[in-house]
Order: sequence, then C-alpha cells, then structure tokens
Amino acid sequence: MHSEKAETADLRELDTPKAVCVDDDGKKSADLAQLESKLETERDGRKEERFFWIFVLIIVLDMGAFQRLGIWQAILIFLLELPALILLANHLGVDIAVNLLNWLLRKFMDKLPNLRNE
Repeated sequence: MHSEKAETADLRELDTPKAVCVDDDGKKSADLAQLESKLETERDGRKEERFFWIFVLIIVLDMGAFQRLGIWQAILIFLLELPALILLANHLGVDIAVNLLNWLLRKFMDKLPNLRNE
C-alpha cells in the first residue's frame, strides 16, 4: 500500500517541469531535445496510422460500391480518389504513400486511351 502511494507521488513529480530540468543547462537541453525527438516520432507514427486507417476504409467502401457500378464509373471514382489520397498522404507526411500513389496514378494514366489525339 505504501509503495503505491510512493509510485503515485513519483509520477506526479514527473509531470512537473522541475523533474525534467534538475541538472545544468547542458543536461537540460539534451533532455528536452530527446523528449522533442520522442514526441515528433510519436506524432509521425500517429499520422501514418491515421492515413492507413483512412486508406483501408476507402478500400472497403470501394469494394462494396464497385460491385454495383459499371467499369467506367468505378474508374472515374478511382481517378478522383487517387489525387485526394495523394494530397492526404502529403498533408500527413506519409512520404512512401505519396510516392506509391503517384507511381500508381502515372501508370494508370499511361494505360488509359490517349483522348487528346482523337
């Protein structure tokens, strides 16, 4: 019982700024830089996870919708979704998704009939 109170008190001390900066300025700067790095890594991970959940949701919705649509309607929806997904991935900082989706869009556009020459 006593150890639980001590642990709770220790956790409260960590919430205060003085628990982080108890040493000289050099140590304080290193600790703050390390915490900022960890925070940035956590934020990046959450942004990537958010993008991939949205991407999976779109795939699931498309699977249901494309069964009821014709091929050209499905292609049109796909062509509208790709740039939106690229913008979302770019906004959330998921570089690998931006590169893959851009590559997929270029490949898909190369396969479409060349309507400019007709």
